[in-house]
Amino acid sequence: MSPRNETNDARRQTPANKPSKARHAPPAWAAAMIPPGAILVWSHRNGKRSQGANRFGKYITICAGNDPEETRYVLLHEIVHWTTRNMRHDRVFYKDMAEACRKWGFTQAFAEAREEMTGWWA
Repeated sequence: MSPRNETNDARRQTPANKPSKARHAPPAWAAAMIPPGAILVWSHRNGKRSQGANRFGKYITICAGNDPEETRYVLLHEIVHWTTRNMRHDRVFYKDMAEACRKWGFTQAFAEAREEMTGWWA
């Protein structure tokens, strides 16, 4: 192997301290929440807080933390983006989010703490 190839091979290696983002099958409760046409991409991370992203027309991505209720909330947040086609965090989005929270059993206190802002609950 030439030195150039050895260098290229070394660049491709993932550092041992960098966690991989292995994809997993979503839990049944999460799959049951997904609206028609959406694809759910699921992975796990260490730590309490989950993360979500939304790619309209393609998929919803959830990186689940250690708190199942908080993960369910993050998934609901992304579902509201998906179903309303609103990527902004504006008054209209939060009106829809409050309605979804009531439907799925989240309290105002929980939702406002997770969103890290108050005054949006309609």
